[in-house]
Amino acid sequence: MSTIHRLIYGGGAQTIRHTPRTSTGLAVVVGSATYSIVDLRRSRDASDRVIQASTAATIDTVNTTISAAAGPQTADPRKLTVASATGITAGRRYLLTHATTGLSQPVRVQAVTGSVLLLAEPVTASYASSATFKGLEISGTFPSATANDETLFDNGGGPYLVAWTYTAGGSSLTYEEVLFVERSASLCPATEADVRERFPEIGPATVGGQAQLSSFLHAGWLAARADLLSRGIDVGDLKPALLVEAVCVGTAARVARYSSTAAADRQDEWADLADRFDSRYKDMLAAMSRGRDRPGTVEISREDATASPGSSVEVRRRFLPR
Repeated sequence: MSTIHRLIYGGGAQTIRHTPRTSTGLAVVVGSATYSIVDLRRSRDASDRVIQASTAATIDTVNTTISAAAGPQTADPRKLTVASATGITAGRRYLLTHATTGLSQPVRVQAVTGSVLLLAEPVTASYASSATFKGLEISGTFPSATANDETLFDNGGGPYLVAWTYTAGGSSLTYEEVLFVERSASLCPATEADVRERFPEIGPATVGGQAQLSSFLHAGWLAARADLLSRGIDVGDLKPALLVEAVCVGTAARVARYSSTAAADRQDEWADLADRFDSRYKDMLAAMSRGRDRPGTVEISREDATASPGSSVEVRRRFLPR
């Protein structure tokens, strides 16, 4: 399974999104797509297995061009100026494509100010003002009746399976992703200030240490959460201070590793720091996971295409049912 989506219990109808890609993993804009959702806890012939029958997905119709050159040669490689910002939304992914070579880069918009976009990551190649900027994501809806159902939530909150189907790279493809309904969203417990407080080496002079720290922190949180879950650790069961420390160390390691490749005058120094931070991060993971069992996984039966309730999900019964 490629992605696990986390939905909120009691949150009503909720949007689920997918970034289309070819069979080789290349992000691509599609003209149409469908999606369906099933409850993997129910057998194939059960009347309540299908949560959403196959239906058309919503296509992001943003289609504009950039009106100024973008890329590493500009003053700020994270900024794009577009001909029209209509429909462009912070947090969403888009595809920037060179007008003549076909070179492309998926980008995530962090903020929109007039016709100027601030991206979460810098543009890595040079794009002329004629480059296209198109909506990349497709989306669907997880129904409110299921998200608000207390019995289904108490029975593990999933797993549900969403299947996205579209044509990409000349082939008809179906990507399957897992959905779970949870009590609340898992937010990053650390801040940029937390990282800088613990690691003063990451300051204004650090390559990427200021302008890109938020992106490194987001990546560090996603990685820490996955690393902990793979060791059978629910992040909600950890003391907050310990979780913050792990995320900060992992983030610092990423910043140092990036700086070791980009800072020509201090490569060895940053490489040494990256190794030290990596070692500390691994030691923390080992200490936190010692004596714990590995978590379950979403293992779908080959015979009836079902999965155990709550599989691959942390313990959910720490709260009383509503």
